[in-house]
Amino acid sequence: MARTTSPGWALRALEGEGLEPDTSMDENIEAWWSWYDCSSEYYRPLKRDVGGRTVEIEHMTLRPARMVCDEHAALMASEGSEVSCDDEGMRGWLDATVPGLIAASAPALSRAMAVGTAALFPDFEQAADGSWRARMRWYDALYLLQLEADERESVSCAVASDVYVAGRRLHQLKVCEPNPDTGLYRMRTRLFDPGRSDEEVFPEGIIAELDLGTEACPYGLVTPAIGNTYDDATPLGVSVFDDGVDAVKLLDEAFNQFYWHVKLSTPRVFMDDEMVARDPATGRVDLTTTLDEVLFSRVSGTVGDRVPITVYNPEMRVEESERSIDDALSLMSLKCGLGPNYFSFTRSSGLRTATEVVSDNSVLLRTVRRNENLAGMRISAALRGSYAAWSHLSGRTLKEVPECSVAWDDSVIEDTATARSQMKDDIARGLCPRWAYLQRFYGMTEEDARAFTGEAVGAPSGAALDAQLGLA
Repeated sequence: MARTTSPGWALRALEGEGLEPDTSMDENIEAWWSWYDCSSEYYRPLKRDVGGRTVEIEHMTLRPARMVCDEHAALMASEGSEVSCDDEGMRGWLDATVPGLIAASAPALSRAMAVGTAALFPDFEQAADGSWRARMRWYDALYLLQLEADERESVSCAVASDVYVAGRRLHQLKVCEPNPDTGLYRMRTRLFDPGRSDEEVFPEGIIAELDLGTEACPYGLVTPAIGNTYDDATPLGVSVFDDGVDAVKLLDEAFNQFYWHVKLSTPRVFMDDEMVARDPATGRVDLTTTLDEVLFSRVSGTVGDRVPITVYNPEMRVEESERSIDDALSLMSLKCGLGPNYFSFTRSSGLRTATEVVSDNSVLLRTVRRNENLAGMRISAALRGSYAAWSHLSGRTLKEVPECSVAWDDSVIEDTATARSQMKDDIARGLCPRWAYLQRFYGMTEEDARAFTGEAVGAPSGAALDAQLGLA
């Protein structure tokens, strides 16, 4: 479904406050979304006039843009990825507020890869007993209106979305910005009724302005680690397939061609009229025992002349179609940051991702590392700012905002079995200490691993450990 950025009601509301939203990337974001959800003009059915009748020819698609974005997200947001923090208070807040945040964020990260940006925003709710609760929500670039930035780092931003209040669907404009009087962040919320020409409404229970009491920004914009060549001043990012739209088209053209090769290769039988049964009462041809689009009456001419039955059975060109799809997949993988041959297609295995060669794919490794580093920094900053705001609302004084980080699980992009085998070989050759194996693959501390292997005092390990490591 086609979607648009910067809705008119939100722009009017912000401009009425004297704010100037950044709309420089709107056209690009809408175009990227149209490839992501296959609503682009490219996918519109072709209309052809056939004998005075309009026929729509559907464009087949593998949804390549979404396939690429989902893979980027899956490589980052695996089950083992988590947010870690040494501070006990913040760790308890993280466990209560965002358990399993990274793994659950795969859909949001996919959209960030697609439209260039997704924002992790807090919502604060006050319970009947006066306690405060924070909820972290994701919004992709189609919901965001960037307001102010400092050297490409977002300082203030608005979210335009729809909410239901007392059974009514309303437009919600949420602005997170520093208070010009104090320099501390605040959250402003305004609601508009689309059924009343976007008139502003003031339902009970909605906090129009909430002082967050922190200088730390409570939200974060997650983007792919790709330079923005459209506007170098905006903190909004660029889609991972921005350079690969032509490869996306190539892949779908190859798939579309495969479909039509199969469809046009359906066997067809041409017969003399005398050989086709007719209804004695009406004289109409009786085709109740034939397959649709398979049996045809011969027209005048020399085709099948003097042959009562002619069978047309063309070649399907499966091998050529298979190679064209496989080549297009490889090219798309390369142009979208996944490296060559990440995707492949064969009749024996179907469409697959090349987990077997991921560990040797330097392009992929570099891309994932860059995306993880940038996303981890932005997610951590949003969580720190949100925790500081929640602490202020809850009356808890923080001497300083604790640090937290995202520990990414890279087992998806590393061939663990090969790494284990290589490390065992290095140990056998005396190129690596035994304790390092236990530390890397079993999570032991260096002290515990050295004590287990006997290397803490420089003593060699026994034969029992050799057997346990598969070296004996």
